[in-house]
Amino acid sequence: MHDIILAKEITDTVKFVQAKHNLKKINEVSIEVGNIEGLHAHEENDMHKEVEMENVEFHLKNFLPDIKFILTKKDDLDGWQLVEIEGD
Repeated sequence: MHDIILAKEITDTVKFVQAKHNLKKINEVSIEVGNIEGLHAHEENDMHKEVEMENVEFHLKNFLPDIKFILTKKDDLDGWQLVEIEGD
């Protein structure tokens, strides 16, 4: 469940940046994903469920199918960060 929540959060951020910068089309998005464990936990027993990168990528492709996502795992990062958006 955390995977889809993270993918939705990333999707919302990408759409916000697209609107803010008047981008008609986004081709590629680079994201670094660090320690997400417990970040989107709703119950105490959810705190130890780690996000699966493959699942996040799957959901991102479903939410924004025309965009290529490059996800990089960063062990020294808490949360995630948008690194780059390529578009017109």
